[in-house]
Amino acid sequence: PQVVSTALSLTAAPVFALRLLYDVCTPANSAYLLSLLAVVGIAAYVIDCCCTLLTNFVLWRHRPDFQASVLAVLMLPLLNVFLAMCAILGQQLAIWYWIPF
Repeated sequence: PQVVSTALSLTAAPVFALRLLYDVCTPANSAYLLSLLAVVGIAAYVIDCCCTLLTNFVLWRHRPDFQASVLAVLMLPLLNVFLAMCAILGQQLAIWYWIPF
């Protein structure tokens, strides 16, 4: 599974990123695409916050030692996005760093 993930991140992620950059820079599609990306991003953030709030305050209501503060719950989706970006970049850099020359 790690090999497949690394191969996909090395081949597919840059292609998708370049295509997205091209579509955003093209004047005909840029407003629609940026608004669509904003809506998808906000929806993903809200869904992730709802899942974390449900876990924290409903499922762990009898375990206050497990519960986190509201600020931590609201920042968790942003941390997950940051860690996902770091994982993609880290896999690519690790492979390029360890390629024997």
